[in-house]
Amino acid sequence: MTELPKLRKCQYCASLCDVLIETVHAMIMHPYHLSYVRDVILQEKPDVTPREIAGRMSIPLGEALVILYELRGGEEAT
Repeated sequence: MTELPKLRKCQYCASLCDVLIETVHAMIMHPYHLSYVRDVILQEKPDVTPREIAGRMSIPLGEALVILYELRGGEEAT
């Protein structure tokens, strides 16, 4: 196993977030998933959680986190 970089925890988490967002944006279906969440799921249940989206759409939890982060204007998606 490779050793983690010697960064403060917040720097490491910020790097992980950047990588997660970049990875999700590279997914072919991401724009369609984002549109569906915006147009259907959030209209039905505005307080939906990332886990609920992941389960309902059979997508990775990381993608659901990024979708909610983007649709909620960058606020904390929990």
